[in-house]
Parts: sequence; C-alpha cells; structure tokens
Amino acid sequence: QDGVPNSSDSCPNTTADVEVGSDGCEIVYTDSDGDGYYDEVDDEFPLDGSQWIDSDGDGYGDNASGFNPDSCVNTFGKSTIDKLGCPDTDQDGYSDSSDAFPQNPNQHSDYDGDGYGDNATGNNPDIFPEDATQYQDTDGDGFGDNQTGNNGDICPLTYGTSTIDRLGCLDEDNDGVSDLNDECESTPDSVDRTELLANGCVEQNDPLSEPEPISE
Repeated sequence: QDGVPNSSDSCPNTTADVEVGSDGCEIVYTDSDGDGYYDEVDDEFPLDGSQWIDSDGDGYGDNASGFNPDSCVNTFGKSTIDKLGCPDTDQDGYSDSSDAFPQNPNQHSDYDGDGYGDNATGNNPDIFPEDATQYQDTDGDGFGDNQTGNNGDICPLTYGTSTIDRLGCLDEDNDGVSDLNDECESTPDSVDRTELLANGCVEQNDPLSEPEPISE
C-alpha cells in the first residue's frame, strides 16, 4: 500500500505509511551535522549544526547565536565586515547602514564628519581625518588649504614652513617668519628662535649680519 504498482515496485515489502520514492523503496534522509534538520529537506546548511534556515537566501543563517549569523535576516545582503548579510551597495564589505559613503567602494568612514573619507588612498581622501575644518593640503606642507580652518595655509599652493606671522609660506632661514615679512632673512641656526621679533630679527631692524672686521 505504498502507492507504487507491484510491477514497478523494487521494494515490495516496505513498512506501511513510510515515505517511498518512485521505485517503491523507502526514502532515507540524512542529517550530516546532527542538528535535527534533514540535508535533503529543510537544512540549508547541512554541514553547519548551528544554522539551518536562510530566509533571505544570502548565504547567512537566521540563527543569531549560530556561526556567521545574518544581521539582516529578512533582507538579502552581502556585507561581510561590520555586519553579515546586510545590503552593501558599493560592495566594499561594509553595510550601507554603517557606511558613510555607501556609493563609494574606496571609502567607508568619515571620522570628523566633513564629507571626505578617511582612507588616504581612496577617492576624495581627507588629509586631516580628525579635523572637520580641513581636508586638503595641496602643497603638502602640513597646513590645510582652508584658510579659515584650523592652521589654515596662507600660501596653499607653495610649500612653506613659516609658523609665526603666517602659516605655510616660504621661510628660507627656517626661523618661523615668512620671507615676505622677514627683515632678517638669513638668521643663523645658532640664534635662539624664542628671542626673535615678529620681523624675524633679534632686535628691531637688526639684520643679524656678521660684524664687519675692524681695520688695522
């Protein structure tokens, strides 16, 4: 009484009411991972005893306490870094909900919230990731291009080391005073920089030149 005609029944003596195949033989299900779900029927992770259902079909199991659980159980997603199985539009591994740049695969975080990414090698990188007032340094002198921001570069297109009268401008003698305002442009290294005036000299209008030799 298994529903298979005797003429086609390869197992005519199966127990009544057991599930059989088209050949009349009992179907034996397997449970490879021993989780109580059959490989052939209801286990979508036959080799993982901690997972068996994948509602959204993204490859991550619904069991939150199992191995590689899906953080977005009912939404298909392929995020792999901050969350598993959530939407990841730019496919950079970070879920859209945690990605500051969900359309940019080269950036994902913006620590200072200025709209420029923290990844120095990505698109539109933030040279000053911890300073919301600066993000670019065209001349590479360490002072930001935004003159109204913190440590703004007064000479954004020219590498410079001046720090006293103006930031980031040419300062050939490295005394901190830019060449434009330095009345003593050849301040020797031996001079104590803390004694310099705003014009780059030790005393007002002192050229800091070597004393002329006394004629005999």
